[in-house]
Amino acid sequence: MGRLDELDLTLSLSKKEEAERLKVAQKRLAALRLTLGGKLGNSALGPPLCVLFEGWDASGKGGAINRLVAPLDLRHVRVAQFSAPTP
Repeated sequence: MGRLDELDLTLSLSKKEEAERLKVAQKRLAALRLTLGGKLGNSALGPPLCVLFEGWDASGKGGAINRLVAPLDLRHVRVAQFSAPTP
């Protein structure tokens, strides 16, 4: 995906498609977390996993993050907010 100003704001998902995509993303994130944590695959501890969200103010990033990490063990999740730098 490109820059935010190039985003087509007319696109939408049905509730069913949204739920299906969320479930796939949650499973993928959990698998990545377990693999990098040495619990899946070759059991070698890997680097930490960083997921970035970018969007306009009040665009639902917080809710999306909460839904994405909901099935994870919160002892292994840290959410940090970064504001635009001040001049």
